[in-house]
Amino acid sequence: MSTDNIHKNLTNEEIKLLEDLGNFARDWSTVYITASTHLKLIRHNFFDGTVKIGALQPADTGAQPTGIYNSTLSNATVGDHCTIRQVHLLKDYTLGDGCFLFNIGEMDGQSPCTPFKIAVSNENGGRSIMAFPGISAAEALLMATHRDDAELHNRLEALCLSSYMDMPDHNTIGRNVTIRNTPSIIGSFIGDGALVENAALLRNCYIASHEKAPTTVSNGVIAEDAICGAGNHWLNNAILQRVACGENVHIENGARIIDCFIGANSTVACAEIVSNLLFPFHEQHHNNSFLIASTIQGQSNIGAGAT
Repeated sequence: MSTDNIHKNLTNEEIKLLEDLGNFARDWSTVYITASTHLKLIRHNFFDGTVKIGALQPADTGAQPTGIYNSTLSNATVGDHCTIRQVHLLKDYTLGDGCFLFNIGEMDGQSPCTPFKIAVSNENGGRSIMAFPGISAAEALLMATHRDDAELHNRLEALCLSSYMDMPDHNTIGRNVTIRNTPSIIGSFIGDGALVENAALLRNCYIASHEKAPTTVSNGVIAEDAICGAGNHWLNNAILQRVACGENVHIENGARIIDCFIGANSTVACAEIVSNLLFPFHEQHHNNSFLIASTIQGQSNIGAGAT
C-alpha cells in the first residue's frame, strides 16, 4: 500500500453513503478507508471488526473493475486497487495491492500456518523432518539422518523454527494474487503473483511465489500441511498432505503425495508416493504406487513397474 494512503475513520456522510449502497457494519468506527478510496466501488458488504480498505479508483475502460462487492470482511486489511467479489468470508487476512478474489467460500487466517513434521524415509516417523519455507534437499537429508545425535537434531529443529518465524506474516496474501472459485483457504500464506483457481482446499500451506516464478494451484487440488516452492504448478486433482516441495515442482493429474519431500525441478503425475525423500530432478509420470519409505538421491526416474 502506498505510504501516502493513510487510513482514516469514516465521516457520517461517508457512512450514510456506504449504507445507501447496501453495506452494513457491526461498528462503523472500526472501518477505515484512505483519501483515495472511491466509496461507490464498495457495495452490498458486511464488515465486522477492524477492516482497513486501501485505494479504490474506477478502472480504465475495458480493465477489470476494482472494488468490494457482495462479501463479508472480518478483521481484514485490503491493499490498493483490489477486487473482491462474492467472498463469503475474508477473516484475519492482509491482502497486498492488486489482488483479485472471486467466488470464495472462506478465507480464514485466524490461525496462521504453523510448522509441521514430515515422516520421510520411515512411515513410523523415526526419520521425521521439520518442514519450513525454503527447505532444501540437503537440509532435509541432514535432518533425516544421524538420528542418534539428539543434540544435533534439537539444534536443527530450533534453526528450522527460527527460519520459519523470519518469513513474512503467515496470514498474508501477496501483491497481484488471483484467487477464484475456491471453497476454502485456511491459515495459508500465498506469495506475489500466484494463481489459485478452482482449488478444493488449502489448509496450513505456505505458497511461495514471485513475479519471475509465479506459482499455480488449480483444478481440484487439496493441500494440507504443505510448503510450495516458487514456480510450482499443482494441478488437476492432486492431493498433498504433509509435503514440502522445492522450486519449479510440477504435481498434477491426480497425484497423491503423503509425508514426502520433493526436490526442485521435479515432476510427479498420476502416481501415489508415501514417506519418500526425493532429491531434485525426480520424474514420475506413470500411474503407479511408490509406497516404499525411502531416500532417492540424484536425478531419478521411477518407471511404471516401480512399487
